[in-house]
Amino acid sequence: SWRLYLLNYWCWAGTAAHRASNNSPCVTISLDVKFIGATKIGDEIKGFAKIQKVTKSMIFLICYLESNSKLIASASGVWKKLNKKISSFGPGG
Repeated sequence: SWRLYLLNYWCWAGTAAHRASNNSPCVTISLDVKFIGATKIGDEIKGFAKIQKVTKSMIFLICYLESNSKLIASASGVWKKLNKKISSFGPGG
């Protein structure tokens, strides 16, 4: 379904958290996704993330997806920073 297809786009939210943690690995504590609109196969989908707050151990962010200048999904999430630098984890931690 298109919703499963869109879930792949939320990976960049984890990448945003990873970058906000100075490239330390992060794990998702919560992710609340709201599917608002539809798109068609072949349409360009753009994703945007905004870091709301970074603490010593947590990262709070909001993000959204749009297609054809219309909002199609929004999300908010919390990521926990891990105190390890493990290079084998790859982008997103």
